[in-house]
Amino acid sequence: MPVENGIGHSQATVSKQDGLDKILRQHIATCKIILNKHQWCSQEYHYFDINAGCGFNEEEGCPGSPIVFLDVAHEHGIKYQAAFIEKDIDNGGII
Repeated sequence: MPVENGIGHSQATVSKQDGLDKILRQHIATCKIILNKHQWCSQEYHYFDINAGCGFNEEEGCPGSPIVFLDVAHEHGIKYQAAFIEKDIDNGGII
């Protein structure tokens, strides 16, 4: 597996991001149903990505986890608070 700036990637990266997409779709859909039943609680979905990178995997030509989340959140039309964290500035992080 090649490693760029401390992050590994391979042909499996594309299927991993597809898996993340499916998990987020199911989780957000489930949370949306629950939130609609309980209007007394916060109606925002909170998402933390602690290995966010720059949002797109150039080496494998696929969206990274931040873009996957944002696409799913917008398709579901949910309110959200998201934190995208990357420790290495070379991978899109901030100091």
